[in-house]
Amino acid sequence: MLKCRVCNQLKSVESFSKMSKAASGRQSECKACASVRMTKWYNSLTEEQKTVRKVRTRTHRQANPESYYWNRIKRQYGLTKDQFNELLESRGYKCAICGTLDPQGVGRWCVDHNHICCPGIGSCGKCIRGLLCNGCNHGLGNFRDSKESLLAAINYLEQRD
Repeated sequence: MLKCRVCNQLKSVESFSKMSKAASGRQSECKACASVRMTKWYNSLTEEQKTVRKVRTRTHRQANPESYYWNRIKRQYGLTKDQFNELLESRGYKCAICGTLDPQGVGRWCVDHNHICCPGIGSCGKCIRGLLCNGCNHGLGNFRDSKESLLAAINYLEQRD
């Protein structure tokens, strides 16, 4: 438990963003207070300042796509680049479902996780099932990870062959 320096409430460690330089390894204000502070700050900017920030961010993102990709993978799934590559290597650099060597789409492998554990985009990191090609990832998504729906689709295909 940590005490927020803004609201003075005791909260779980997970309620504080990570900060490697801090003695506790966490920031001194909770995520909720930080969000309120940042919202107030952003709303205090002029439209011109907001536009400049957006353009600067977009330009930096376009100039550094690899950095943004790996930061997103770390933020959403808790995987470092090395962990991601170990996972891919353990599957022989193939899709965990169809076995293709081609990730398709934008040329990136998709991280598949159990949506029952972590609904929506992102994962706690403990429920990652594997890496999929774009086609298989969209296929599972369209069937909402439902085994019953997938079996019904298989039966449908078998009846029409």
